Amino acid sequence: MQNTFVWEQVLIMKRLVLLLFAFTLATTVTAAENQKGDIHVGILISTAYPFLGTWGGEYYVNNYTQGIRHDAKLGKWSVGSDFEVIYFLDPHWAVGLKTGHNEFFQRVASGVDERVGTDIFNIMFLTKYYFNPKGKIKYYMPVSLGVAFIEANINLDRKEEFNDIGFAAKIGLGAEYDLTERWGTGVELKYNHNTFNTRETTLSGDIVKLYPRANYFSFGVSLFYKF
Repeated sequence: MQNTFVWEQVLIMKRLVLLLFAFTLATTVTAAENQKGDIHVGILISTAYPFLGTWGGEYYVNNYTQGIRHDAKLGKWSVGSDFEVIYFLDPHWAVGLKTGHNEFFQRVASGVDERVGTDIFNIMFLTKYYFNPKGKIKYYMPVSLGVAFIEANINLDRKEEFNDIGFAAKIGLGAEYDLTERWGTGVELKYNHNTFNTRETTLSGDIVKLYPRANYFSFGVSLFYKF
């Protein structure tokens, strides 16, 4: 009786090993390596929360009239989207262009009753390095440089808008999975850096200087098509 039980366990383990081997073989066969000349067109939907602090992911506000200095976050959590086109120079390297938009929803800032909301638009040059171009799941590092357009809405007694153009840079880590020969999906975690000029204005009769620091981490899910 005991021998029968042991043999049953051996057969179960054997079947599991065979199934695992078959799955691994299928994964290896269906993995499509990126080739020179390949073009990928994709979209990415992301979200972010500005938690890097006053000298990172927030505005620093100096009210000279009232003698008040305080932070003002970009807003609450955000919803963003990116559209990108990349061209493969070889299986490891790809270059391209991307555009993106991130909208941080309005929140009440600390220090005073100040409602802040921010929109950021990017146009950027993009490069990606793929660590394992032959894998079914491909891991890569995206780096992009370009221009950022910011629109900040700050509301004390009346609404003021700050519009500026600055420098933008992004770096992160991502993973892509081939759904079919043409379609793929992925996830991406990025650090987003945006630099803008200091702005001085008058809010409700007070002289206020705004130091924008729009830096934050974002997480996104992508869908792309391979030509």
